[in-house]
Amino acid sequence: MISKLTIPKTFRDAIVLYADPKVRHKLLVAIRFPNGVCCVHRGCVKVKFMETVNRFKCYGCRKQFRRTCLLPENRFVGILLG
Repeated sequence: MISKLTIPKTFRDAIVLYADPKVRHKLLVAIRFPNGVCCVHRGCVKVKFMETVNRFKCYGCRKQFRRTCLLPENRFVGILLG
């Protein structure tokens, strides 16, 4: 999934490309969930993305989670990119 994303060649290209929040979201989701999004609580693959609150929701356990959930550096990723 990461290989399908556009990789910028210069720093200027990266600034222009990642200025769009949807592109940043796709990149972070591809990095965090390389095999597709799954619930971080139970591992269910049936999840939906709720754009209004910028979170995923699991149909199995009904819990919500963010794309940066359970990453050691989630504090910085959330501040810088999201």
